[in-house]
Amino acid sequence: MVETSGERPFTAALVRHGVDSPMESRLRLLIVLAGLPEPEVGRTVYDADGGWLIRRRENLERVGWLVRVITAADVLRAPETVVARIAQDLRARNHPYLFAA
Repeated sequence: MVETSGERPFTAALVRHGVDSPMESRLRLLIVLAGLPEPEVGRTVYDADGGWLIRRRENLERVGWLVRVITAADVLRAPETVVARIAQDLRARNHPYLFAA
């Protein structure tokens, strides 16, 4: 598909640096288009002592992060379930975005 000049600004607005894969971009767009807050991309996470936590699930969970594993099959075959799970997680953690409206 060839972009027209009218599509380029919209497409450029969707680009994020630090994204690891096209499927990660697809998931991010699914989340945003469902009206949920845009996830941060490539965020560096530090522990209470200022030490860098490698993107290892157990390290993130140890300091209170909720880690969700979402596969390409989830995104492609059951996008509504993915969005519902994320919305439920945000509600359970009283995410301020959900109460701003």
